[in-house]
Amino acid sequence: MIELFSPEPTPEEMSDAAALVASNNVLARGPEVLRFEEALGETLQTPHVIAASSGTAALHMAVRALGWDSGDKILTSPYSFIATSNVLLHEGCTPVYGRINSGLQLDLEHAATVIDDNPDIKGILVPHIFGHQVDTEDLKELRLNFPHIQVIEDAAQALAPGKYNLGVGVHSDIVAYSFHENKVISTFGEGGAVTTRDLRLAQKLRALREHGRIDAEDWIEKLELGYNYRLTEVQAALGSLQVARLDSILSRRRAIAEYMLSGYQDSGLELPDEVTRSWFGMYVIAQSVHDAHRLADDLEADGIQARQRPMPAIPKFHFNRGYVSFDDKVEDISERVVMVPLHTRLSDADVERITGSVLRSALTSSLNAAISSRHFYDTVSKSFKEIRAERARYLRSIEQLVVDCLVSNGISNGVLLDIGCGDGVRGQLIADQTENKVRAYDNSPEMVSLARSNGIDAEVVDLSSDKYEQTGDRFDAALILWNVIGHIDFEKRQRLIGNVFNLLEPGVLVFIDVNNIFNAAEYGENNAIANRRLVSQNSFDPATGNFTATREVDGRKISTPTHLFHTSEVVELLESAGFSIEDISYVNYESGEVSDESSGQIFVIGRKPQG
Repeated sequence: MIELFSPEPTPEEMSDAAALVASNNVLARGPEVLRFEEALGETLQTPHVIAASSGTAALHMAVRALGWDSGDKILTSPYSFIATSNVLLHEGCTPVYGRINSGLQLDLEHAATVIDDNPDIKGILVPHIFGHQVDTEDLKELRLNFPHIQVIEDAAQALAPGKYNLGVGVHSDIVAYSFHENKVISTFGEGGAVTTRDLRLAQKLRALREHGRIDAEDWIEKLELGYNYRLTEVQAALGSLQVARLDSILSRRRAIAEYMLSGYQDSGLELPDEVTRSWFGMYVIAQSVHDAHRLADDLEADGIQARQRPMPAIPKFHFNRGYVSFDDKVEDISERVVMVPLHTRLSDADVERITGSVLRSALTSSLNAAISSRHFYDTVSKSFKEIRAERARYLRSIEQLVVDCLVSNGISNGVLLDIGCGDGVRGQLIADQTENKVRAYDNSPEMVSLARSNGIDAEVVDLSSDKYEQTGDRFDAALILWNVIGHIDFEKRQRLIGNVFNLLEPGVLVFIDVNNIFNAAEYGENNAIANRRLVSQNSFDPATGNFTATREVDGRKISTPTHLFHTSEVVELLESAGFSIEDISYVNYESGEVSDESSGQIFVIGRKPQG
């Protein structure tokens, strides 16, 4: 099993640290803590370093040192390790959860608008997730525009020498670090530190770490409440050894990360921003929660530890639900994050194995993820109007063919069933022109919500599901338009058409248009020729014509399985359910003009027999 994390210290380092402390015969409050603080300060290019017993202790000390107290509003990220928020709650502060950007970091531009609208916000706690660099320009501008705002950076995942230019500590009051066993370096499992450029804050932090201890003759009178948050000598000694090779650790992590990112480019997964990082960990974002679960399971099956949802969205925890949060998408995003191994114990063969496993799982998932198209259309629902506009000529032509057929058959004052209704506009348009009513079914809750906002009688129904139960409803025609049946597999297509047959009154019509595998004008002449050869060889092989379609939505690629049909396949599908074929025609996908099989999509009209 390739482990997700592996503590960085070597057995030799741990042994050397223990031997050094044993020779000093001092286990606490000795010279090794001072040496560690000096080494860390020189590496991070900061004047004051105060070591602590854990990253959470360091963060808690920072909150206390700035005087954040009961009722103080503190803006922070909704996506971080829970300790980021917990230290605020421990002090009675009121967290205000901002919004994250595409890199999973607190959106500081948005944070500025929140502070502008809420002048009683006292401070901001900024975590740097997965080692991400600081948005220094926005943080600098925020501090200039709101000089009363105090800033703590939670850099538990962003340890790097100053020369890396992560920007940590440049525009903040205090920075907190963690040396937990899963971090870039570790001090025997736990450990942390705070850094600051402010001497007064440094003195206060040192006092807080040691029960409020201060150097003064009347210290009994001046002592303030503090904690025992000290780092031990053996932890500090190991920390010094770790700091000495921090450069090589980060260099190896960066090389692994760059190789992985290169390998994942065609995976369909969302990848980390290409920015400077300390590469605490590697993550990918799946297109759906289902895909994230699947990816983690596939990796585990391949002997690779992975973690779906490595950090739940902070507002999701029950004790955080009453606080203001400006991000309504963070819970979904956090559920789709999958963390994969990234540490220096990985061999080149391990890295190759991890990369191959992720890519293999992602590509397999993209081919199978939308056997039900619900997630795909949930995602594209907000831009569906624009998508419809792209094919306006074609869609209008199909609509007119449907209207003409309904009118010529005298179908009016009835109810049309619009299956895979989208936003419902097309079904309503057809119903209005034929003096019918329309009822809409779609398996996408977001599409149904959109249709209802357009005044359509729509509900979430999946006629292709084996759990669908027939109702007593009967309809006077069925619309299955714009390749609706192309987004489900063969068995589900058969089930859907069979259910439609049972829902229709005898003698009425069903209208279907689908993508045409022989359409050279749309898919290329060579492809059309190859497809004709393939179809002639495979006859009704259900897999013939399967491919993955990709669409970009909000800057990310969404993939869904799609099927290209040939005419006899559609005829067979309808006839096997009991329909007779009334008419077949072809419509050009660009111009909307009636064409032939070599240059148009397939439009079929079926009829349910009388009696």
